Amino acid sequence: MGERRAVIIGGGIGGLSAAIRLSAAGWRVTLLEQNSALGGKMGEIRADGYRWDTGPSVITMRHVFEDLFAAAGRRLEDYLTLLPVDPLTRYVYPDGTTLDIRRDLAETISQIAQIADDPRDAEGYLAFLAYAARIHRITGDKFIYHDPPTLWKLARTPLRDMPAVDPLRTMDAAARSFVRSPKLRQLLGRFATYVGASPYLAPATLNVIAHVELTG
Repeated sequence: MGERRAVIIGGGIGGLSAAIRLSAAGWRVTLLEQNSALGGKMGEIRADGYRWDTGPSVITMRHVFEDLFAAAGRRLEDYLTLLPVDPLTRYVYPDGTTLDIRRDLAETISQIAQIADDPRDAEGYLAFLAYAARIHRITGDKFIYHDPPTLWKLARTPLRDMPAVDPLRTMDAAARSFVRSPKLRQLLGRFATYVGASPYLAPATLNVIAHVELTG
């Protein structure tokens, strides 16, 4: 068999990951990138002593990066030092209210109880987290860790699991079933931005993203 060759267009995280895995598997890889630096969205702009991220500013699913380095016979910790972020996110609302999502769930729940319009919303937030974790448990292998999802993959989900996957409601409708405070509904709807979608249109299955971000 002749030498296997691959040309990858784009040196973002996806392109770099593909190049690393193919190269480790014995392919001869050519990576094409139009910009002066690799990294794609994980770039930065510097001006007048300030620095701005051009894309993601946090890393989730650390194990995916560890697996990538392992595929190349390397260890992530030999090249990168990942620092825990706390708070994970800070939400600032037009009325001046702030809400920090902390690494300590109890601290987050305490803050939610203070800003929520409904005293039941703290428990509702916990129920939402359990709901998102359940979606991840059912769909993670099919939708996150392998090839892009298709209708055929969805059809292969056991019928008993379909209600838990929640494909027929929107993300916003699902959030409303757990919390009543507009601020918290906005918080939960934000996860639609990961895929450039609207929480008022995107299927509630995408609430799995909340589990991925909030658990790192």
